Amino acid sequence: MKLVKKAKILLEFWSSLSLAITRSKEGYHLSKKWGDDELKKRYIEEGRPLIKKIIILEDDLKQILPNLKGVNFLTPSEINILPKWVLKILEINK
Repeated sequence: MKLVKKAKILLEFWSSLSLAITRSKEGYHLSKKWGDDELKKRYIEEGRPLIKKIIILEDDLKQILPNLKGVNFLTPSEINILPKWVLKILEINK
């Protein structure tokens, strides 16, 4: 059960990091449209460490999740928001 708890926590972190990266990307695109180079630079600086963190987190998830194939630990609503690569590792068909 410790592995399930760890996987759920890591997936929650992944979700929040993914959302923060999406916000940074959208902010970057808007600042580019507005011609605000200072704001654009700020979004780039904000996004870089987030991308590094999510890469490390995804590596951890890729090591843990294969051990949970066939374990029913996600709710249907959680399954709906997970990326395809996670579902593929867990062998979950949507």
